[in-house]
Amino acid sequence: MLNKHGEPIRDAFRRGLGYAIQWYDCLKLRVKHKVDAAIEASDRQIQAAANTTVSPECARILAQRCPACFAGQLFGRALDQ
Repeated sequence: MLNKHGEPIRDAFRRGLGYAIQWYDCLKLRVKHKVDAAIEASDRQIQAAANTTVSPECARILAQRCPACFAGQLFGRALDQ
């Protein structure tokens, strides 16, 4: 591959590949945000349908980090459990 001056190009596909990788990364991030938003919306609808007045829901990140403590119906666990 040659540039517009007729000189050889060292890495002809570097720029195009970089753009493709950047586009793919942005696309993955956008899909992740859409999935997270859909999950949160469904959680809100489930809670509204159940009409529960239990303690407020934990942040999703806490439930992902420690499901034993934050993913159940109640916050945390007693020390004897």
